[in-house]
Amino acid sequence: MAGKNEKQTNTDVIEKVEETTYKAIAKQFIKYDGKFLADGDEFQVKESDVKELKAFAHIDIPKEAVSQEIVPPVDPGAGQEEGKVDGENGGQ
Repeated sequence: MAGKNEKQTNTDVIEKVEETTYKAIAKQFIKYDGKFLADGDEFQVKESDVKELKAFAHIDIPKEAVSQEIVPPVDPGAGQEEGKVDGENGGQ
């Protein structure tokens, strides 16, 4: 049993996770992340807050900011000549 003068220490490591943020524009007077924002003010909004913030405030997040997170599909035929098949058995 621990005595009066002994302290228990918590040695758990807290992992810091970086969260994606988007550039947004306030379309009305709002308070976000402890800051007051007027109509037209630009601010950074966390990805996890976007849905809730849009439900209660009028904000604009440019589609370019959101689409940057999406990786474009790869064209499997890019750079190959038509009729030519590369690969393990394609040249036979």
